[in-house]
Amino acid sequence: MYLKELTIQQFTAIYKTHMITDFPQDELKPLERMIHTMQTGLSSAFGLYENNDLRAYAVFIVPEGQSYGLLDYLAVVKEYRGTGIGHHFFALVEHTLKEKIRRSTDFLSSPKTLILQRMSRNAKSGGAGLHFMKITAAGAQSLFHACLA
Repeated sequence: MYLKELTIQQFTAIYKTHMITDFPQDELKPLERMIHTMQTGLSSAFGLYENNDLRAYAVFIVPEGQSYGLLDYLAVVKEYRGTGIGHHFFALVEHTLKEKIRRSTDFLSSPKTLILQRMSRNAKSGGAGLHFMKITAAGAQSLFHACLA
């Protein structure tokens, strides 16, 4: 399996094929707005592929000059859910995102406090939740690793 940053054209195809069914309409941002954030460098989209077939995708918001990142959307292609693909995806994307944030600011050594926001939806119950967590930058790396375990 391999990870690649998606072009706007690749992301548009995934949006129209997968995102419109993977996420509730009231939680899905309009395609035009998501394309705009990619064009301005505010967000990046990634796909996890095996033999050129999409297995998972995600959109991350990494504001320039800020010491945080936000996982905006993440989904595993329906046929592959429950197989560990999501964990594999994060193992591959970790280094890429750290470099993106480091280029923006030295986030791992900054004394600033990070606010991490994660929106989740329990696929089994259909419930949704918004979770906030406040941590110091020094604890961010160990938290990120703990989430991958």
